[in-house]
Amino acid sequence: MTVLTWILDRAEEPPTYAGLSGFALALGLSDVEWRAIGIGGGSRVRCGRRRHRGARRMRAALTVSGVSSHPSHLIRTLWSNVMNHASRGIRNRNPGNIRKSRDRWKGLAPLQTDPAFFVFETPILGIRAMAVILRNYRRRHRLKTLAQIIARWAPASENDADGYAAAVSKAMGIGPRAQLDLSDGATLRALIAAIIRHENGLQPYDPQTIDLAIDLA
Repeated sequence: MTVLTWILDRAEEPPTYAGLSGFALALGLSDVEWRAIGIGGGSRVRCGRRRHRGARRMRAALTVSGVSSHPSHLIRTLWSNVMNHASRGIRNRNPGNIRKSRDRWKGLAPLQTDPAFFVFETPILGIRAMAVILRNYRRRHRLKTLAQIIARWAPASENDADGYAAAVSKAMGIGPRAQLDLSDGATLRALIAAIIRHENGLQPYDPQTIDLAIDLA
């Protein structure tokens, strides 16, 4: 198991578990345990830990365990490098790649640095926006099947809509003509997870993160 330690200054906000999971996945780490410890007056207190299983690569290269000095510059450098090479959606905390529009979404970042896609303050709020849009497809536009939903989410004018629908269909284990009840949290979670994976090449968020975003929608 790889143990990565994030050392926090007292004034520093801890990273989200979803963000750390994305970090681990992007680096291809397997069986990762994150430990957060605080520094102050020479004392160290472990704040918590979570585990995430990902692909089996680069296990030993980033093991940071039983640290005796302040390695936060190392971890932050690694984090920065990963985010610089992360997919656009993960970088923008907009994993559904929601295009800019007149919609004023909750949780938009004050600085919108991407010319085409929204940037959110947190991934949870980006996923929340996905949940709102997908539910509206059923409520407002009467879209029922997976193929209909994906055709609107990823129009053929910009995407290989059939290939997109096939990938999401395979990930969800249903046919493209299957009708989806997006009022069901588990169904909506599965659809969101499949879309995120297709948009970004990976799906770094745990079910609890997606469920929280859905609850906020």
